[in-house]
Amino acid sequence: MERILFPGNMRQACEAWYGITFLKDDAAVRSAQIVVAQTDKINPGAMGTSLWNTDEGLNNLLNRILEKDLRGVRVEFVKFACILAVDGTLHSIELPIHLDIDDFIARGNRHDVTQAPAVGWLGTLKNAVGLGNKQYSFWSGDVVGGCARFYTNFEDRTTIDSTTARQWLDALNAPF
Repeated sequence: MERILFPGNMRQACEAWYGITFLKDDAAVRSAQIVVAQTDKINPGAMGTSLWNTDEGLNNLLNRILEKDLRGVRVEFVKFACILAVDGTLHSIELPIHLDIDDFIARGNRHDVTQAPAVGWLGTLKNAVGLGNKQYSFWSGDVVGGCARFYTNFEDRTTIDSTTARQWLDALNAPF
C-alpha cells in the first residue's frame, strides 16, 4: 500500500493508505478494487480528518488515484472502497464513482447532445429558442480514468463486512 496525503476539513494534511487489487468474481472482465484505508496504528495523530467526513478529501484522493494508477481504464470496471482501521476494528464502505459530466464535456470528450422533450407551453417556447433542457449521451468506453473529474456521494454508500475488508487489506499487504 502507498501513503497518500489529502486535505482535511481545515485544509490540514491528513494521511491515508491506498492500493489496488482485483475482485474475485465470475465476470468476464475483472474489476479493479481501489482500497483507501486510514489507521491510527502507523503514525498516531497523522490520520487527521476521517475520509468519511470530508467529501472534498475523498474526491481528491479518488481523482488522483484514477489519474495516476488507472489512467485509461474504464471507470465502470473500477470499484472504490474506504476503510477505517481504528483501535483494531475495521469499518468499511464502498462508494459508487460518478462522472462530472460538465467537466467531461468541457475537456472535449466525445458526446452527443439532443434537445429534451418539452414539458408544457413554456418548455416548448424554451426549446424553440434553444434554451430548453438538453440530454447528453456518451459511450461508457470513453469514461476512463483521467478523462474528467469524478466524485462520490456518501449517501450512496454500502457497508462492507469486515471479513471482506480484511481480505482486501491482506491482498495488499497492509501493515495494519
